[in-house]
Amino acid sequence: MTDRNVSVTKGTANDRELTRLMAGLPGMVYRASAQPPFAFEIVGGGYERILGRSLDELTTKPDIRSTFMYPADITRYRATVENAVKSGDTFQIEYSVIYPDTTERVVWEQGGPVCAPDGSCFIEGSIIDIEGPVHTRQVQDATYRISQVAASAESLQELYGRIHHIIAELMPSENLYFALRDPQTGFITYPYYIDECDAMPPDPQIAETGVTAYILRTGAPLLLSEFSEAEPIKSGNIAPTGTPAISWLGVPLQLKGSTIGVMAVQVYHGSYRYTEQDRNILSFVADQVAVSIDRWRSRDALAMSEERFRIAAQSTSDIVYEWDIAEDRTTYYGDVDGEFGRAIGGFPSKGSQWDSYIHPDDLPVLQQAIQQHLKVHTPLRIAYRMHCTDGTWRTIVESSQAVLDKDGHVVKWVGTTADVTKRLRLESELQRMDKLESLGVLAGGIAHDFNNMMTGIIGNINLARIDDDPDHSRELLEEAEREVLQARGLTQQLLTFAKGGAPVRSVQDLAPVLREAVSFALRGSDVSASFDLPADLWWARIDKGQLSQVFSNIVINADEAMPVGGTVSVVARNITVGDGAYPDLAPGNYVRIDLSDTGVGIAETDLRKIFDPFFSTKRRGSGLGLATSYAIVHKHDGTIGVVSTPGAGTTFSILLPAVPAGPSLRSPETAPRFSGHGRVLVMDDELTVRQVAVAMLKKLGYEAEAVPDGTTALRTDAEACAVGRPFSVILMDLTIPGGMGGQEAAALFRKNRTPAQLIASSGYATDPVMAHYREYHFDGVLAKPYSFAELTSVLASLATQRSS
Repeated sequence: MTDRNVSVTKGTANDRELTRLMAGLPGMVYRASAQPPFAFEIVGGGYERILGRSLDELTTKPDIRSTFMYPADITRYRATVENAVKSGDTFQIEYSVIYPDTTERVVWEQGGPVCAPDGSCFIEGSIIDIEGPVHTRQVQDATYRISQVAASAESLQELYGRIHHIIAELMPSENLYFALRDPQTGFITYPYYIDECDAMPPDPQIAETGVTAYILRTGAPLLLSEFSEAEPIKSGNIAPTGTPAISWLGVPLQLKGSTIGVMAVQVYHGSYRYTEQDRNILSFVADQVAVSIDRWRSRDALAMSEERFRIAAQSTSDIVYEWDIAEDRTTYYGDVDGEFGRAIGGFPSKGSQWDSYIHPDDLPVLQQAIQQHLKVHTPLRIAYRMHCTDGTWRTIVESSQAVLDKDGHVVKWVGTTADVTKRLRLESELQRMDKLESLGVLAGGIAHDFNNMMTGIIGNINLARIDDDPDHSRELLEEAEREVLQARGLTQQLLTFAKGGAPVRSVQDLAPVLREAVSFALRGSDVSASFDLPADLWWARIDKGQLSQVFSNIVINADEAMPVGGTVSVVARNITVGDGAYPDLAPGNYVRIDLSDTGVGIAETDLRKIFDPFFSTKRRGSGLGLATSYAIVHKHDGTIGVVSTPGAGTTFSILLPAVPAGPSLRSPETAPRFSGHGRVLVMDDELTVRQVAVAMLKKLGYEAEAVPDGTTALRTDAEACAVGRPFSVILMDLTIPGGMGGQEAAALFRKNRTPAQLIASSGYATDPVMAHYREYHFDGVLAKPYSFAELTSVLASLATQRSS
């Protein structure tokens, strides 16, 4: 296509030979009109394989794209190409191609406008098939996520439900169940069963003739694409139970070559039929599902064994009880005549009378916990209040376990009850005293840092105001801005400690985060840093601010441990953690970070308490740095440990779950240029924030309005929709003193079906809404204080979401 006046579609023998050679390319190339609908003029390469259309169709039908693209994709495509033509830039876009047989594949197109010497303009570009990489990435991501939920789920039922959600992203699976062979009874059990036609799972004995039992016997996947026409069904080799599906797919759950259960999906209506590809996907994912379920079942069994042992070894200060359900008779062991027993007027002889002693507000919680225990069979541990004869209430912690017969019926409850009233009161008092003790240290340190930052901010702004050199004034203002960002980081760190905030995560390259945090912590120090960070270091999904705080805390301690100077060594490696290698880590890929110093080391007696809140070996230390670091790392599903030799140095090791390396991320301060369009509504109780936000939005090309609270925002949005001028984005502060905040307003906006995208904004960066904003009806988040570049990045991201 270097000679723009020669068509590759027809011509000389050389041209035909060129066309033949290009047909073998992995993609296709084209020239198209620069005017909508951007009709193809010349095509070359593997166009029939990529688009499923002939040369004649592609070059003679101006609106050919409408036959192989979805309407939403066409709208997005035209907007993308029109912007590229207008700006003279290249474009890139991903979309689905619909083939004549209705199958689909994902393609990637890139191109750009070209102007010929005669002044005419057209578009040249290429299209390649990326279905394979996209599919592989989806399956790998699903497998990784299943391993993550296995580590974070609170119960087996939660694990099953979250796996169901992940499978639903890969294929139609409104109807899904897990079946397991009970090792004790030999029957097929259905711990998770979602079916729109059959609310109850098959009878365990009848199920032995069905499709589930077939997979358990053979250990092989079973695909019944057309269920009623499938050979095993028509021949009678399998006698299905329940409502017949239109299409059915089941795969074995296997561990070490042994089939422990079945995962199956089915559809009852519609045109979808499961395929060989679906079978391969489900089989691939099933391996991780089996490992996750087995890990949970083993955990349950171990927990039950440990609980029974703990009950047997319980001191006489607690009460051990055994309640025979059939006879409603309870036997107590321990100090039954002690203070606890006297306070409640004696223990009831009948277990059924126990509920009458419990506080009315706590009784529903206890009953719910019992029902959950009977579903998942994990040990029951719950606290509740019991009524005393003098009218007061005592807090009791019960640890118990239901004993089942071979039919699964509860025949006995065994457990302990402990009066923890005094202990809770003492712990509360100690915590209050510890907080008061550390408050002076915290206040002094924060005031010192803030005063330093404020001095830099005020000084630079004053100098910029009186400086006659515009370039120098800009430098002074940039320095002031850097000081403001440092002040923001300090408030976020304080909130992390004060509220235990959940991390607001994004996929990050750990290498620059480590270099920046360590170098910043050693500014002005005699201690140097050495970095050993491989180029292929895996990325991680982290809260950059919180992890930077962890690295800074460790490095500051290392600096103080080397008063005459030294070196902090920072080493990072990619590692794979096996099952059981770390008690609090799920198997998978991790990044290990070792931060080592050559300082005085830590005594063995202190090492055991190093992560305890308020523990410090420094004369003026608050003892919060490493405790905060420990909390942050564990909230990132990681772990942190320390080894030290007195006189030789200390090494802190951090393991963080790894993710595949993402695209190169721009920092908010170097966000891409973006021009917005549409209307934006700002809701904030602070007038200054409203004024600045509106000014920024107008600078970006938006029409912007501002209101002080959620009630006004709802009314304004409704009025805008009524007159046909809806808002495209609504930016809301979460906290409005004396008024409706963003969290409550967002739920009402969704109820009213607003077309706008919602952004949560807050100075409380550790607010749970900021960490899990999609669960609270928001499309994006913007932590205060925010810069023009950060606002631009969030809006650009939402614009991309809307177009896709």
